[in-house]
Amino acid sequence: MPSLVVSLAGKPQATYAIGGQCTRIGRSTGNDIVLDSPTVSSTHAVLLLSGSRLTIEDLGSSNGTYLGSERIERADLVDGSTVSIGAYDLKLVADPKAMAYEPTLLVRSSDRPRKAYLRRMDEAHPGEAIELAKVVNTIGKPGECIVTFIRRGDEFAVQFAEGPTPLLNGSALGGLPVRLRPGDVLEMDTGRLQFLLEEPGGQTQAPDEMPTVGKAPPAPGPLSWLRRVFPRSPA
Repeated sequence: MPSLVVSLAGKPQATYAIGGQCTRIGRSTGNDIVLDSPTVSSTHAVLLLSGSRLTIEDLGSSNGTYLGSERIERADLVDGSTVSIGAYDLKLVADPKAMAYEPTLLVRSSDRPRKAYLRRMDEAHPGEAIELAKVVNTIGKPGECIVTFIRRGDEFAVQFAEGPTPLLNGSALGGLPVRLRPGDVLEMDTGRLQFLLEEPGGQTQAPDEMPTVGKAPPAPGPLSWLRRVFPRSPA
């Protein structure tokens, strides 16, 4: 099954499996692939799959669809083809073994989405935490390990982007998304992070208890934490 790797500013954001005959691309959340940018039209383009042939067709978008440097109305894609839509690049990967994890901007339940956090576990900043509030959250900076956390409903995956290879529960994390479970530990060159997920009733799922994390003004930089949380003293 072919896949599309969506990148922004050269950094992979998500990977989509192309399995249906028609895959819609655009800014509106009703599309199959949502590209959230004012440079992308609400219904920008469509992918048409017929057997092993994959074609992209522009739907009269304002800023156009480009294959390489050429603006196209309709074109066939092959393995490695890169399409530019607004600020995004979409690269076709025909490897049938490629794993896909599709983020979505839609909540699949009438309830509010469950909150998720990363808790820092190193001795220098014990309990410091960040809320994974976006559909795609990138942690790291150039020259260090960079990973991307992807949300789909109440499920999360983590994907290695660049830099020193991180470990997930002691195993090397590759370039494909891996689903996260509450309590999973990610080891980066900048420290250890534990994934925490809120229970439907409001409590946080984790092997041990975590204090409540409040909202705080975000500090600049991708590794700036939202709020410092101190563990409770032993009884």
